[in-house]
This record gives sequence, C-alpha cells and structure tokens, in this order.
Amino acid sequence: MDLEWQSENYPRDGFGGEIEGEDIPEYKGTPRQTLRNRLMIQKQPWKVTDVADAQDVAGIASETANQKAKALQRLGFKLERAFCSQLKAQSGDRVTTPDRSRGIFSYLNPDQSGDELPLPPDFTLDPAMQYTGALSGFDEAQMKTLMRLSSQARRSKFPLDFFCGTILKGVIDEWGIYQTGVTATKSALRQFTQSAASKQLINCVDSLSFSYGDVRIHLNHYLACDIATGADTEFTYRSGFALDLRMWAARKLKDIVAKENEDQGGGPRGFYRWTGLGLRCGNPLGQWSVLTDTD
Repeated sequence: MDLEWQSENYPRDGFGGEIEGEDIPEYKGTPRQTLRNRLMIQKQPWKVTDVADAQDVAGIASETANQKAKALQRLGFKLERAFCSQLKAQSGDRVTTPDRSRGIFSYLNPDQSGDELPLPPDFTLDPAMQYTGALSGFDEAQMKTLMRLSSQARRSKFPLDFFCGTILKGVIDEWGIYQTGVTATKSALRQFTQSAASKQLINCVDSLSFSYGDVRIHLNHYLACDIATGADTEFTYRSGFALDLRMWAARKLKDIVAKENEDQGGGPRGFYRWTGLGLRCGNPLGQWSVLTDTD
C-alpha cells in the first residue's frame, strides 16, 4: 500500500525582459511532482508465565500489566529505529517478505538505486549533501559547506535539527574547546564555558549559527540500526541527519491496536499492532546527512 503526496521543486524563471505588445506564448502554473512511500506494519508481542505473574516483585503490582507496558514501549522504540534507518521502500509478497517504508537515511541518500519508489530526479539530493568520509575529516568547515549547500538548494535561510550518534556528538563538542591556529591544527589552548554560580565546566555544543541558517544538535541512540535485529551498528554512533522538521510527518491507516490472545496453558499473552505506518517527507531538498562507520 502506498503513501502519496505532491511537492514543488523551486523552479527558476528567466528575467531578461519582455517585448512590448508580444503575447504570452504559453500559460503554465508552478509544477508539482508526486512523491511516494510504502506503508508497513509493526507488531510487538508480550507473554507472561503463570509463575511470573504470581511472584511478588517490589514496585510491580501485576507482571501482566508490566509486560504490556514494556511491549508498548518497545514498539515505540522499534518505530523510531525504522524511521531513523536505511530502510528502502519495498513491496512485500505477504508470504516471506514484508512491506517496508523508506527511512530517513534513504530519503536523504543521493543514490536512490534499489528503492522501489525512488525519489524523482528533481528531489534527489546532490551527492555533496551526504558526508561519507571518516569522522576525522568532519569539522566546522565541512558543516558550514553543508549548510551553504542547504541554503542554496532552497534559496532561503531556515533552521535545521541535527540528530547524531554519540561519537559524532563528541566530535562536535570538541569544536567548542579547541582553538584552530593558522596552520589549521589544534593548539594546546582549550576553552571552556564555566557557570560562575556552580563552578561547572561545560563541554557541550548544542547549537551552531551560520549565515546560511541555524542548527540545533540532538543526541540520538537509534540511528542506522541493524534492520534484522535492531542492534546498534558502527553507523549508529558516527552518523546523523539534519532535518527541517516542518517537512516530516508520520502517517498511519489505523491507531494502535491491543490484542489479548487465548491462554493456551503457558500463561497470558497478546500483542500490540500498528497498521499502515509510513514516513512522509514533504520535500527533502535542503536537508543533509552524515553516514559513516569510520573514525
């Protein structure tokens, strides 16, 4: 099942003037193109044995209620991992292959090969909008270049939210404590922000401001995880994406459903199910990513 929407690609028009008295040769509106994604299903089961349900655990009045709550929480984490993944849009055979909804890294990937619903060429990002080199080469100048390309793509200045893994966040935090010399190497001088009231040293960079736009930086633990297991990968810690959050929305066919199945002797059981989930990016232009597994 597909999710569809329309978007504009900021066309340009000539401005060399018009001949007086000449009729307009062609009338046309601002063009739009259709973008698409697949919808997918996510489930999370739960089960409690009779012995576990009968035990007295401090702080837990009912193990069945506790397992239901944990399953719902795990479903939410599963959904976040799916949205923050490299999943490509895929139509399953409903036997062995599930439908899959495109994740954020695939929306922002300049290479749309392998995706059943590739973005139209006008909405596919320039390769320069994705940094894939080692983290040692990702510095302030590199982010400034990405922000410049972002502003050029949309021909405007707008804020972005950058969600990044732990190692990448640590690299960015260091930008605020070292001075860069004329030789472009780190000097021995370290600069810290200190709270006079608490005497606390702050080694953290949570926002950056460029002439091309501002970036708010957020730590995220669910980026580019392993699709089969949900486990962290080397990309999880070192990657990130800069989003215009106004362009993103989750879509669903139905609200979450809670089911309790028959106890067949092993104890209470059931599951939560979200049907027809998909991630929509109104327009990916002007957004960028860092996708690397190398320090």
